[in-house]
Amino acid sequence: MKALPKFVLILIASFGCLRFATSADAKEIHSNGLGGGRWSDVATWRGGAVPGAEDDAVIAARDTVLFDRDDADKPTCKALILDPNSNFAFQGGLGKRTLTVNGIVEIHGSLKMHAQGATDDMAIQLCSTTAAERAFKIERGGALMVAGRPALSEGKRNARISITAPMEGKVIAAGELTAGNRSMIDLQNAQLDHLAVTATGIDNTGAKPNERCNITGNLFSGHSRLAVYSCDTPVIARNTFDARKVPLVRPAALQIISCPLCEIRENRVLGPYAIGISITSSEGSASGNYVENCPQGIVWHTGPAMLKGNTIHKCQTGLALRTVTGSAEDTTIDDCGLPLHTASANVQLTTVAITNPPKDSEWMGMTVSAVQLLNCNIKPEQIKSTRDKTLPRIVKDEEVPVQAFSFLVVQLKGDVPRGAKVQLVTTKPITPLSPGAQDPNVRNSPAAVRADGSTPLPGTLVPLIVKTWAMDEDGNAGPIPEYTLNVLAPAGEVGAVPKILKTVQLKPDEKWFRAKPNDPMPTLEITLP
Repeated sequence: MKALPKFVLILIASFGCLRFATSADAKEIHSNGLGGGRWSDVATWRGGAVPGAEDDAVIAARDTVLFDRDDADKPTCKALILDPNSNFAFQGGLGKRTLTVNGIVEIHGSLKMHAQGATDDMAIQLCSTTAAERAFKIERGGALMVAGRPALSEGKRNARISITAPMEGKVIAAGELTAGNRSMIDLQNAQLDHLAVTATGIDNTGAKPNERCNITGNLFSGHSRLAVYSCDTPVIARNTFDARKVPLVRPAALQIISCPLCEIRENRVLGPYAIGISITSSEGSASGNYVENCPQGIVWHTGPAMLKGNTIHKCQTGLALRTVTGSAEDTTIDDCGLPLHTASANVQLTTVAITNPPKDSEWMGMTVSAVQLLNCNIKPEQIKSTRDKTLPRIVKDEEVPVQAFSFLVVQLKGDVPRGAKVQLVTTKPITPLSPGAQDPNVRNSPAAVRADGSTPLPGTLVPLIVKTWAMDEDGNAGPIPEYTLNVLAPAGEVGAVPKILKTVQLKPDEKWFRAKPNDPMPTLEITLP
């Protein structure tokens, strides 16, 4: 056989020396391969030595290692690696237990931290001064399951993953936790401190085994944030994102991209985050969330949007809907510089209340959109409409840019016959209606009168709804419609014309806005003769 060139032999020798030097500095210590055991027991480890601060601890396949130490003030190991089908778990009932890793945590098996006992206090700390080593990686087939004890006093958490490395100059040390395709991440009632969490490509429908994306009841503090990409049906609920003690955090406290049927509910975002909640190219719902002190509160960009019961407080832009279809209901936007903005959107906004609005400035910016306002306290002069030919147009040219509607609750007093109805018609329609045609300005008319003499409340399926005004793309408001209200007695015979008991002429005004839609207080009272 031909001899190798001299320079090749030198390279091989060099690489051999490099490998030897690396392994000399940090040994790889494997669990025993016989089932594992407690971390502090020498019998748990091959060679009879417990991993030290400079060693890489490897949990072997089919071993279960129970962590039973408190290393809050010193590194437990250099790196922690879980082989496929291995298990690493914190031992409960022992009080304070802290694993401190001076490098990477890499999970191909499962890591469990279940702090359910009254005395449990469990933590994982990443303390490396090298930014690239402050990483928590859940690889294909791996699982991270953290569950703290719920409802502890003063918002305390007894299960934590945190970065404890010193500041880098004036910059706070932060790290990353990533969960990749075909993995499991289940975080409940835990605290994540200065940790950017990213989940990608996880199916949470239950159709695929050993995949889960569930983030509920956690505290994301400092520079922590959550990003979920291309996950099916992820659940992000009842978390608190608190960045009040750090500078601006980018890009968002909670970022959702390309996730079908995402469920985002009852989260609290306390800025400053560049965006509180950002949803892009996703179909799902955001309900019961609270966002405060962010340059942008909630931004939904592309896809069907369903928002309900959200509150946005002290943000520069409150709610931004861009290239979306869908609805926002029961939303409060308080003390925001620009409460609402739509761009190439086709949406219905129902009971969107703007409180402490900006002075001498618009409440809503709109570009190439079709917006229906139902029971919103917005007037035409508070909307600024602009044209932008560069935006994709998802609304048809014939669609009205802005139409406003109000709920109408009528209370009848006096001698109200059983079976009475309230009928509402446009007094002078722009286009005369043919016999039997539905009035486009009125919905659910005639409305049946209930036993208490009132028409149905907005919470029912059949409330009276009337159009109050409309605006074109140039910001010009049309005339306010006028209506004829008839109180009808039940017809005596089938096919007979109902008797009109009373007629009232109406013209909508801003007092028709119902801050509490289902409050029984009527919009209008009518006394029958």
